[in-house]
Amino acid sequence: MEFDEDDEDLKIKGNIDPHVMQEHQRRMEMKRREQLNKTMQDKAKKEEEILSGKKGFLYKMNFPEVPLIKPDTPRLSVVGLENGMLSINNIWVPGAVLLFPYRYYMWGVMDAHEIKPHTLDIFKVVKPKPSYLIIGTGKYMVEFNDDIYDYFKDIKIKVEIMPTFEAVTHFNMCNEDEMNIAAAVIPNNL
Repeated sequence: MEFDEDDEDLKIKGNIDPHVMQEHQRRMEMKRREQLNKTMQDKAKKEEEILSGKKGFLYKMNFPEVPLIKPDTPRLSVVGLENGMLSINNIWVPGAVLLFPYRYYMWGVMDAHEIKPHTLDIFKVVKPKPSYLIIGTGKYMVEFNDDIYDYFKDIKIKVEIMPTFEAVTHFNMCNEDEMNIAAAVIPNNL
């Protein structure tokens, strides 16, 4: 017996043969599976088009495994601190800085009260991820909410907060000992 989804006999209770109803449910399930398969195939086709077209060229690029740090690169050391600047390996750098063993990055924070978890998101993606982070808060120690500590606990980085002079001294000692360390410091006069 053939029938449509909208067949009136299916809507009236008591007029449906159980075998007919099972057949109807089986056909509906097959139709749903066919639609799902078609949707999945369409999605795979679109992804393939993206990967083979202009938008996908980055996905197919083979970036060489080149070490980012040259073997003879000296470790960073903060050798001076004055007038809102840090002297890193005898180069004066203005403003707040994120320090890693071999590189530093300018940091868009002017005051310790601007330091929030999102201002330190680089630590989620930087490789190798430091196991220890020192935050230098300027001339004086500034306490933070627990959200900073929770943020770094979640990404498994130990955090210490201290005035900048102590932070850079601590960074220098740990970096000399070849520890996997980083520092986020705000110069004293900012």
